[in-house]
Amino acid sequence: MKRPTVLIAIVLLAIAGSATASEWLRWTTAALPEMPGFCCATRQAGEMQSSTCKLEGGNEIYGTVDGAPHSDTVQVYARYDAGVLAAVRVYDGACAVQATSPVRELGALEAQASLSRLLGPISDSRRAMQDRLVAVAQHPGEPALDWLKQRSREGARDERRDAWFWLGQRLGTGVAPLVREALPKADSDLREHLVFVLSQMPAPAAVDALIALVEDRRLDRDLRGRALFWLAQSEDARAFAYLDRRLDPAGS
Repeated sequence: MKRPTVLIAIVLLAIAGSATASEWLRWTTAALPEMPGFCCATRQAGEMQSSTCKLEGGNEIYGTVDGAPHSDTVQVYARYDAGVLAAVRVYDGACAVQATSPVRELGALEAQASLSRLLGPISDSRRAMQDRLVAVAQHPGEPALDWLKQRSREGARDERRDAWFWLGQRLGTGVAPLVREALPKADSDLREHLVFVLSQMPAPAAVDALIALVEDRRLDRDLRGRALFWLAQSEDARAFAYLDRRLDPAGS
């Protein structure tokens, strides 16, 4: 499946802890080797160019951008309000970051220590919860993965959707059996999103999974139609061949 140049992460990370509400805590931790780095970019003359990230906002584009600096670490910025995680941002270790508020350095932390600073009490802000999912998803190891799986089952509606997206990014083709297990119990909105998660798997697994959904007559038509939609968005030759056969079974 074609993956976008910019992975849109509507994420501005804010956290709480031992910092005052007006300062950021900053630390680094090991990056996932297979995950692209998060940074900021601007669009100039129709092309993306990496740029300095601004903690207090004003970033034109934030996410994974082709050509952005990349390293083997991530840098996490967290802001807390009375012990509650209020905001958090995660950037590649090589990404330039600018702040107008004070930043307190905590240095390099092991993945588990980094996670422990993110998984405590959190603001009920939709953005804070979304940003924390992005930050956790960048952490290597089973604890981060287990937490994403838990949020995909037990989180609020939007949090479940976001957790499934990041599970797909983390697991690649390994997310398929989890999606098939979740589909029968999911509501209609989440089921459509789960089909999208399958569509984001690497080829040829994504095409195989979508075709399997289309061919499964135990599923309702809306779900099978959604699988057809994502097949049509694919640039995989096998997807087009399948659609040709479905549209013109006689081969005329």
